[in-house]
Parts: sequence; C-alpha cells; structure tokens
Amino acid sequence: MTPIAHYSSLHRIGAATLVAGNIGGFAGAGGSFSTFARDKVLLRAVRKRYRSCMANSAHVAILERGVEAWNKWQRTVFNRYRRGTDRDPPDLSRANFFGARLNGVDLRRVNLGRCDLRSAHLVGADFRGSGIEGTRLAGADLVAAHFGPLAVQLRSDTINFYPPVTGSAFTRAGPNVADSIFGFTTIDSLDLRQWSGLELARHEGRSIVTIGTLV
Repeated sequence: MTPIAHYSSLHRIGAATLVAGNIGGFAGAGGSFSTFARDKVLLRAVRKRYRSCMANSAHVAILERGVEAWNKWQRTVFNRYRRGTDRDPPDLSRANFFGARLNGVDLRRVNLGRCDLRSAHLVGADFRGSGIEGTRLAGADLVAAHFGPLAVQLRSDTINFYPPVTGSAFTRAGPNVADSIFGFTTIDSLDLRQWSGLELARHEGRSIVTIGTLV
C-alpha cells in the first residue's frame, strides 16, 4: 500500500470512529478510548512519515526561480551549516525537475531522494554530500558533474568529512543513470554497484573515478 493510500484509509477509519462516537464515555459497546488513542497515534506517525518523503515546497520554489537564485540561497544555507547554526539539509526529495536547465547548480547536502531529474541539464552540477537514493537521472547531462562525499572546513580549522545526508543513500539504492551523458565527471569514493543503468550511459570524455570507488 502506498503512503497516500495508507494515509487515506487511516483517515477514513479515524473519521468513522469520530462519527460513531467511539471515545471513552461516549462509546458504549462501539469501542474504547484506548483504541481511539492508538489509532490517533498511528495516524500522526503516518502523516509524519508521508511528509518526510516529500520535498520542501519552499525549497522547490527557490530552485524553480533558477540556478542563480538557488545557488545564492544555498551559499547562505551552507555557511550557516559550517557555523553549526543550521543542520537541516535542503529537501528536494520526490520533486519534479524533468528536463530542467540546471547547469552549474549547487546541490551539496541536498536530499534528492527519488527526485525526478530525467533529461535535466546538469553540466558542472555539484552533488557532493547529497542524498541520491533512487534519484532519477536517466538521460541527464552530467558532464563535469561532481559526485562524492563532502569535505567541510569548519571555523576550528579541522576538516570533517560528511556522508550523504540520507545516510546510506549511495550504498542502498543508488540513482538510475541510463542514457545519461558522462564526461570529465568526478565520482569519488562511492559504491557504483548500487547505481543502475551505468552500462547504458554515454561517455563524451574521460571521467575521474577515485581509488575509493567501488565498481
């Protein structure tokens, strides 16, 4: 059952319970408060999980304004992250940017889980530290793009290496890159065994694959 269908069925159950008066002293033989409370907790959990699978609409709106506006905002977000004042990554999960012109876009630390970037123009895009679990990159132009972990210089002058924002995004279910265009693309310390469609990708030039990458 999909999250939407699951949410809808629980919503109907909750509504029916309310209409029937299945709450404690109002319920009689029809139900109990404990049952209602349990359903209410479950409904809140489903709502929270469903929201967590969706993009942040404000973040989507910024990128829809164009790469220049997005990169300017990203620099601000990233600087707050370096200072330790903002740990929440931008969220574009499940957003639709099919065929979008996003050359040079800064996607560092962005949650791109199941984001639709098919046929998108992503020349020079920076994917370092981003979560690309299930990201749809089929047919995308990835020339000079950069994939890998993210090294951040903090104010303490220590360098910290951050994994993708979704934890095991690169190692559990990687992106689909069938018919994507690679060339001068950097792939650093990733597990390509989980990427799909690599055998169908097109190579317009030599790419850099570091020794830490699993193939």
